[in-house]
Order: sequence, then structure tokens, then C-alpha cells
Amino acid sequence: LKIYVEFLNSLIKDTKKNSLTVDTSQRTVLIFCVNLSGHRQNYTYIFADWLLKNGFRVILALGHGQDGLSGFEIPILKTLLSRQRLIPIPLQVELIQHDVPGTCVNVVLELEMRYGCLLTLFPTGDDLSILLDGLGHCPCNHGLRRIAVWINIPYVYPQDMRLVPYYFRVIKRGRILCYSIWNRLYFSSKVWKSLGLDKILTTNPDFIKHSPSQNFHYLPEIYRLWDCVSIDLNIKDDNLRLEVKDFLNRNRQKTVLLYYGNWAARRGFDDLLALALQHQDTVFISCGRPGGDTGYKRDVSDLINKLHNEGRILNVHLPFIPFHPVVADLFNATKFIVLPYRDFYGMSASMIEAASYGKPVLVPDIGYLKARVDEFGIGLTFCHHSFKDLCSQFNVIRYTYSKYVKAAYQFAKQFDMQHINSAIEISLIE
Repeated sequence: LKIYVEFLNSLIKDTKKNSLTVDTSQRTVLIFCVNLSGHRQNYTYIFADWLLKNGFRVILALGHGQDGLSGFEIPILKTLLSRQRLIPIPLQVELIQHDVPGTCVNVVLELEMRYGCLLTLFPTGDDLSILLDGLGHCPCNHGLRRIAVWINIPYVYPQDMRLVPYYFRVIKRGRILCYSIWNRLYFSSKVWKSLGLDKILTTNPDFIKHSPSQNFHYLPEIYRLWDCVSIDLNIKDDNLRLEVKDFLNRNRQKTVLLYYGNWAARRGFDDLLALALQHQDTVFISCGRPGGDTGYKRDVSDLINKLHNEGRILNVHLPFIPFHPVVADLFNATKFIVLPYRDFYGMSASMIEAASYGKPVLVPDIGYLKARVDEFGIGLTFCHHSFKDLCSQFNVIRYTYSKYVKAAYQFAKQFDMQHINSAIEISLIE
């Protein structure tokens, strides 16, 4: 550790020697995000948009998203380039990820010093544990604060303890928490301060109730890119929407099973295909594309081919764009959403997205998913890992979904832009 700290200090000295004159005339925030795949686009855009609208100068340092796109080639983030007070900084992700230890630390320190930042924001602290640990051992500019968002601070409900190895269990104030090795180090007692962060924002309200420090703040899950305009998707929306409309018209009397997201095994993609195949009065629509883990329990290609031969499947290949107009068409065509997760990252944006359209959900009886269904009455649960119970509960919700529609709309309200703006203001300004 001593050698590592000495190395970091030498980088700081080199940075000071070569840095530009600090401009302290503007309220400047550095947003630093290396990985921009999936939901990370949402968080980065929403924070940048809020800061710019509130008169801050934003230094936006971005790495790459999915498909190898640089951060500023991603449609929604590309729109920020025309905004005043925005300074784009493309990051050389390969250099940061594979070069000598401390390179990423040095990049952050240099940007903070060059632009006289009053705040550095890491929209996804989950991805930057080593970087934040390195910054925690470095001196920082006078008055500078650093804040990171943790989207996945693991929290395990009592009914889920059978899934957790004993050596990962920690008791906190009568509640059972579960940490990975890194999170046990960072979020136990006062050790998290080694990250050099003034605040940690988390999307887990239960973790806030039993947090290790008052420096933890709750941030509603950002599941949608709000107020988006003029996005060039290079997609013929009219043709795609007509294709969806035609498919739905041909299957007007059938129940629509919508799968929303990449075809990950952890999300139960193959279970939902099998569920559709078993019920001749259903159709399957996939809004997404191949991606994620592929440890399926079934032959996905065979299931897709069988549904295709029966004319009961439509694949709408879209990137991660939750504001695409076709998405609204698809959700509006459903009566409820089945989310057969085998594993999930502590939250489900698809669950909130469904609720925002007034669609009840059918989810496994684990963690956040079960807790939210039980607390807010937004649908039904099935026994985790039981395909038989999934089929049984599917046959229940298809006839009872209307009972949960009002609760679904009400549940989604806590994640609207008004609540997100309020949480951001409290987190960044106070």
C-alpha cells in the first residue's frame, strides 16, 4: 500500500507541474463515467442535464458504451454536445483499463485540477472500485467534493438467505445484509471512507434505513431518459411501428408476452419463451437483442424456431433506448409483464417501466422484486426457480391483472422526474 500511495503521489506532482491555469470563475462539475452500457447512459444523461439546466459548467468525461460506441456517439449523450457550458472529454478506455495502476486516478486528478472542479460525480461507482480506492489515498483540491452512485449495493431479505454463502453474511442492526468481498470492505463500519467520497448515493431505500453512515443518501432509480428530443436513431420508426401493428392485428385475440431487454439467461429469457410455447393463445414479442449471459436451461434457438413456425413471435431489435416510440406501442399492447428473473442486480428498471404504463408484474419471490410486490400490491409472485409455479401464477394473473393496475401507476410515481430532480438537488447541493 505504501508503494502504491507513493506512486500516486508522484502522479499528482507530475499533474501539478503540467496542469493548466485553474479556472475558478464558474461552478464546475466533473462527471466521470468509463462504462456507458445499459442503465449507465440514463444516470449520466440525467445528472448532466440537471446540472446544465441549473447553471453549472459540466466537464463530461466519457468512455465507451455497448457495441464499442464511444460515449459521445451514443444517441442521447450526443445531444448534450450542443449545450452551453458543456466540455466533452473522450476517455481512452483501453489505456485506463489496461495500462499501469493509477492511470485512471491520474486522469481524474488532472481534470479536477485543470478545470477547478468543485464536485466530481461518478454516476456508477459500482464499476470504479479500484479508481475510487486510489483517489481515497490522494490529497484533494481545497473545497472539492466527490460523490458516487451505487446502483447495486447488495441487500438480502431474510427469505433469501438460503441463496447466500455463510461467509458473506453480515448482521447490521437486526437486519441481514450481504456484501461481495469488495462491498464488505467498503461499506462495513467506517472503512468506506477510504474511497475518498463525501457522499454515496444508492437506489436501495432499505440500505439507507440501516446504512453504515449518514453520508449515504437515497436516489430514486433512474429507469427512463426524461425530456429527450431530436434523437437520430437511424431507424425508420414508421415502418417499424407498422410492422408491430400488423403483428398485433393478426393476433388480436391473444395474450401478449413482452420481453424487454437483452436475451440474458439471468433474466429468464428461455423460461418466457417456453411459457409462450406452452400456451397457444399467447404471442411473444422481444424488444431487445442477444446479449448478456447465455447459461440457458433450454435450447433458445429451438424455442424461437417453433414459435416462428407458428407465427407467434416478433423480434424488435432495438438498442438500449427506453424512450423509443415503439416501446410505448409494445407496453400499451400488453395487459401485464412477466419478469422471470433467475438473478438480478438488486433492482429492475423493467419492473418500474412496466408500472409506469400501468402494467402489473409477475416476478419471482426474492429480494426487491417480492418486497415491492408485497408492499405496493403491483402484481403476483411465483416460486423462484420453479417453472411449474411460474406457469401456474401466469394462469392466475392473466385473469386478475386488472386488480393491480391502479397500484402500478401509483408505485411508478415515486420514480418520476420530479422525485429524481428533488433527490439530485438534495444530494449535490446540500
